[in-house]
Amino acid sequence: MSTFRHAHVCGEGHSATSPNELVHSTYDLIVMTASWDSRCLCLCDVDVTANEGIGVFFANRGTLGLRDKHDPQVQRFLEESCSHTRFIERESEDLVGLWQQMWVATWESYVNVGRPLDVLLDLSTCPRYYAMAFLARGFRDGIVGRLTCFYAEGRYPPDPQEMAVDQFTAGKWETCSVPGLAGTADPGKKRLYVVSVGFEGSKTFRAVSSDDPDRVVVLFPEPGVDPSYPTRTKENNRLLFAEYGIGNDLMVKAPAGDAIKAWEALAESDVAADDENPFYLCCGTKPHSLAMALHALVADRTTVLYAKPAGHKEVEIEPSGVYWSYVLEDMALPEAHQ
Repeated sequence: MSTFRHAHVCGEGHSATSPNELVHSTYDLIVMTASWDSRCLCLCDVDVTANEGIGVFFANRGTLGLRDKHDPQVQRFLEESCSHTRFIERESEDLVGLWQQMWVATWESYVNVGRPLDVLLDLSTCPRYYAMAFLARGFRDGIVGRLTCFYAEGRYPPDPQEMAVDQFTAGKWETCSVPGLAGTADPGKKRLYVVSVGFEGSKTFRAVSSDDPDRVVVLFPEPGVDPSYPTRTKENNRLLFAEYGIGNDLMVKAPAGDAIKAWEALAESDVAADDENPFYLCCGTKPHSLAMALHALVADRTTVLYAKPAGHKEVEIEPSGVYWSYVLEDMALPEAHQ
């Protein structure tokens, strides 16, 4: 177990080899996204109930027929586990439209329950933008009192050994701020980019260099989910490391799967100087993206940026057998969970 508290936000991270060990029996709201990634099914055998459920089904169904297998299982789980369900179908890249639908459904759940929500969100296949927005807006607006993010670590296909290849996303990335995490930048200060890195190094390099920051610090996933992944990540990001002189002094290291440890590492590193505007660019693991959102939530100057792809590529990713829950609470809302 890992724990950390910063200001009014407290978090605990737990890992296990079974999802059943990581979730409670009852929640106010369950949020899930169906995917061709089989990790979207990891919660489907868990004995849990909720007053409401939100299921997100992206318009891009791929060509391998995986969604035809996965979607009915996610829908059936939500219908059997939740008293009321809402299903959203939209392009995953339609950030504004899809987020508005998710947020309206969450707000209506809050009104129905009559207090800050106790939420279970499956982070495993949820795009980073929506998970980070849910955390930020939920806590800032007092809609969410406790958020449990479930995460299944993934086993990824071998590296294609070509930095220019589209591994998981298609087209050029476009950076945009996350709702609730747009900081108060001072135009007279320098631009610091703290970048979480993953396997798509060439796209990360293009996204960073096109924004032309004055300084770059890397949030690096070490130890990795697999012992070979840190070496693969460093190799795939060699252009970024070379261009911005990234050495150990410009690197914050944290376990790839532990959002709480990564959050603590960011908070304790205190990387932003007084004359810098910090921007967090999420290109690495989902737990590291969550850590960036958590740190920015209590740091008014920091802006969190999402790397929006032109599209997502169908890739078969299976759970590794290691699962996490990150239990996050807003301690400024004592009436929650009563």
